[in-house]
Amino acid sequence: MQAHQVDTKDLSDILNYWPYMKQLSLPRYEYTYRELSTGCCFYSYADENNSLYASIFARYVAEHLKRYGIKVNEIEWQSDNGSEFIGSVRKKTNRLSTFEKVLHEYGIYHRRIPPRASYLQGDVETFHRIVEDEFYDIESFDRGEPEF
Repeated sequence: MQAHQVDTKDLSDILNYWPYMKQLSLPRYEYTYRELSTGCCFYSYADENNSLYASIFARYVAEHLKRYGIKVNEIEWQSDNGSEFIGSVRKKTNRLSTFEKVLHEYGIYHRRIPPRASYLQGDVETFHRIVEDEFYDIESFDRGEPEF
C-alpha cells in the first residue's frame, strides 16, 4: 500500500504574508497532500481549518487521481491528529469525521500518527517550509505596501 501525507498549514504565522492576508482577504489555511514516491503535491486554500474543507480537498484529490487511473483504494493517507482530520477530540462516540467519511467512501485507508510525532509527517512539513521560503517569504502580493 502506498503512503501519502496530508496536512494543513496556518499561513498567518508567515511574516511577509500576514499583512497582505489581512488587507486583501487572502486565505489563512493551506491544505496539502504529498505523494511520497514521486513528490507530487496538491494544495488548496481555505479561510477556515475544519473537517468540511479538509473533506472537500480530499474529494478533489481522490477524484483527480481516479481520473488518471490511479487505484485510490490502494493508497494510505497519513495525517496528524488535527480536528480537521479526525473531528472533535471531545466527541463521545467513535463516529468518523467528515474527512474520514470521504476517505472511507473511496476505500482509502487513513492512518494517524501518534501525538507529538510530527517528524513522521516530515515530507509534507518539508514541502510547507520550502513553499514558505521560496514563495510566501520572497514574493510581493500586490504592487504597494499594505495599509494599516
